[in-house]
Amino acid sequence: MTKGNIGITRRNRRTQVGTAGAPAFQNGWGNNFPATQLLSYAIDSQGFLHIDGGITDGTPAATSSVVFTLPAGFRPASMQYASAIGVSGTTYVPAMVTVSTAGTVAVGAVGSTLNTAYLGDLTVRLQ
Repeated sequence: MTKGNIGITRRNRRTQVGTAGAPAFQNGWGNNFPATQLLSYAIDSQGFLHIDGGITDGTPAATSSVVFTLPAGFRPASMQYASAIGVSGTTYVPAMVTVSTAGTVAVGAVGSTLNTAYLGDLTVRLQ
């Protein structure tokens, strides 16, 4: 199955966070929908990084919390920002995801602490 017209084959090319040989979850984060929405990432044929999945039970932070760290070759040349949907307690709130040049992928919400977030299909420019 190809995702849109960008050439990602989910079964063959996506890396699932927290599995053997892949980056580990950090700060208590883990998959929110382990049967269907595993947090994963891939680079498409155009050189864009895609991050997709739901996460839960992270260490709440007033600003943001690192979810995992991308390996070399998957890191952007400059800090990248994307929006996401978060849950604070039982309330949906806007959330922000940052992907740093060091590869850290962090999620947070202004004025709220998150216990769950859905990263959708975040697209990050690598160059």
